[in-house]
Amino acid sequence: MSLRGTSCRCAVLLPVAFVLAGPSDAQAVEPDPRAILVTGPAALDITNALRGALRKLENPSCQQLLDDFTDSEGRPLQEHLGSATPAEYLAHLQIHDGEIPKGSRRCASPGAAAFTAGGAAVFVCGTSFASRGRTFRENALIHEMLHTLGLRENPPSSADISRRVAARCGS
Repeated sequence: MSLRGTSCRCAVLLPVAFVLAGPSDAQAVEPDPRAILVTGPAALDITNALRGALRKLENPSCQQLLDDFTDSEGRPLQEHLGSATPAEYLAHLQIHDGEIPKGSRRCASPGAAAFTAGGAAVFVCGTSFASRGRTFRENALIHEMLHTLGLRENPPSSADISRRVAARCGS
């Protein structure tokens, strides 16, 4: 066999080896597109905010929120995740349009960008959500995720929760 033929095979096999190795174990969690039940321009805003929130939830400091806060029985929110990571949980959480039905009171409240309604879903107020900065939108999704895991308000106040999310996850 010629030396030239051997060199060509190596050049072809090297990229194949990298492809077969696949992504690393530290691969980021991606949003589940079936979980975003919003259409139009708001869907892109939500998807981008969700991607940012998922990146934040990969940070151990941000994950600490699930031990900082407890449910109504005093259990850390972490216990409600089962075997899922915080990012995996958020990636599959259903996100709905909070402005439906038209004239929804929750989105009419001053400053309302997102809310939960006592279940495992987040409702986003499209216009208000879109008018906020990237960091606010990402943190708002994390804030609402905490509510879906059992965190009640008053106490702690919504502002206190938001401050803790910003401190742990970035502002």
